[in-house]
Formats: sequence, C-alpha cells, structure tokens
Amino acid sequence: MKPFKPTYLYIKQHSKTGKLYFGKTTQNVLYYKGSGLYWKNHINKYGREFVVNLWFCLYYDKDDCTKAALLLSQTMNIVKSKSFLNQTIETGLGGGGHYKRTNAIKAKSSKKMKGKIVVLELSSNLTKSISSDEYYSNSHLYSTSSKRWNITSETRSKWRNAVKSRPGNNLGKKFPNRKKLHS
Repeated sequence: MKPFKPTYLYIKQHSKTGKLYFGKTTQNVLYYKGSGLYWKNHINKYGREFVVNLWFCLYYDKDDCTKAALLLSQTMNIVKSKSFLNQTIETGLGGGGHYKRTNAIKAKSSKKMKGKIVVLELSSNLTKSISSDEYYSNSHLYSTSSKRWNITSETRSKWRNAVKSRPGNNLGKKFPNRKKLHS
C-alpha cells in the first residue's frame, strides 16, 4: 500500500460569480485551481484569475482526511447545493471519476449534448460541440482528404516503413499443413 501523502482539503470560490468548489489536492493549494469538471469549465469561462481560497487545511493522516472530507461534503450538501459546482461527494482519497453520476446529472448532460457533434479541431487542439446541421453544412470539418490533414509524401513513407518494420501477428507460430480446396 502506498504511503499517504499530506493532503489539503479546500474550498475555493469564484469571486466574480460566487460559485464554490470543495476539493482535495496534494499540490500547493495556493496555486492549485481545482479539478472538478463543472468547476474547471466555470473558471475557464468566467476567468481563472477570480479564483480565491476561502478555506484549506492540511491533513497528514488518511483517516482524518477522509472523515473531514465526508463530514464537510455531507454537512454542506455539496452535490445538491446550487452554490457548489461539485458532482460527487469529496472523500479526501482522490482518484476522481470512480463515483457513479446521479441520474439527474446524466439527464442534464444528455439534454445539453442532444443534437450536437463533438469536433476536434486539429489546428488548435480544441474540442467544441456544434449542432449537427452546422457540422454537415461545413464539409471541411468532416473531410478526410489528404489536403485537410496536410499529409506529405515524406510522412506517408515514414508510416509505410514503420508498418513494415513491425513483426507480424503470426511470427513464430507453426501451422499444420493445410489441404488445398481446389486443384
């Protein structure tokens, strides 16, 4: 079992919108902005410079950290509260993403993404969602031509050589003699 790293529990606030986030980190809490999905989207939209620390506490014991995180999560009702942007209760153990999303959160996400297609813009490495009508009206978004991808002949030859140098899937396997079906 890995030793427990000293862990901060914290409450951050976006001073412009008043929204809160309760979380944990082993990083420097003064510079760490938070990692929840809704929280990160919120601070990216309204400005990272407006994030302030309302409260934080450093824990050296795993059990103490877990107890405090659960107590604060339940006392402040962070998942159902309109003030907090947490999707799950904080346990202080980390690992994020292993909690089941509630049906309400799933329905909200589904409703938000209905009729939208996620597109990865290669030039800027940004993902954005657009309506399916917009997607199909802009043929350059789903074009597979080599012009779109700027694939040079040099790149193609590198790919061919890389594939040729790989061992085959059946390398070293022995097969029984097979009878010819047609003579």
